[in-house]
Amino acid sequence: MAPARGEARLVSSGRPWLVFLLDERIIREQDHVVNDVDPTIPAMSRRIDLHVLAGFQLLDLTGPLTVFEFAEEIAPGSYRTAVISEAGGAVTASSGLEVTTVSPSESRDTLIIVGGYTVDAATASQATVDAVKLLASRSRRTASVCTGAILLAATGLLDGRRATTHWRFAVRLQSRYPKVKVDADKIFIKDGAVWTSAGITAGIDLALALVEDDLAHPIHRAEVHSAS
Repeated sequence: MAPARGEARLVSSGRPWLVFLLDERIIREQDHVVNDVDPTIPAMSRRIDLHVLAGFQLLDLTGPLTVFEFAEEIAPGSYRTAVISEAGGAVTASSGLEVTTVSPSESRDTLIIVGGYTVDAATASQATVDAVKLLASRSRRTASVCTGAILLAATGLLDGRRATTHWRFAVRLQSRYPKVKVDADKIFIKDGAVWTSAGITAGIDLALALVEDDLAHPIHRAEVHSAS
């Protein structure tokens, strides 16, 4: 049975540990990736920027990043990824691993705010909040993983929207930003062009949903809806 729209599950295909909610045949049956605005025009690769802060949670980054890696393998030319930070250069994860980042480009298709326990320090910096707000304004869609939702909320982008985060931080998110409609029971939530996910591995489910939103064949989408 086809999964309901927005339902995330992993399917075995012989790859080491991760494949897609999307059947590879569904993506491959497309002659090309279409433009999001005009489907008659082939699209250029979508740039996906994953934004990290010092002390970020490594799985919040590598889970979604690997999803887009496999999506590009299945449908070449679909995605370009970059790990970005406010100033570029080396950024250390909470595990102690250093990751090399680049400075943000002028624009992108998707901005993903990676979570971490240092998010409070980030929201205390108006310069950081303003920088993320500017990045979001220059993105077609914006997403967060885990506590990245708290940083998005600080920009005002979640005001009036439904959002989720790691269940341990849901009360904090709601109390600090009462205009956000927090739902801690969801794996991920899409509200307009803004997507948020729960903790750590939920970022994989979020990224799978983003890929489905971009690449799923229209006929497949109709089948999924009719089966749900």
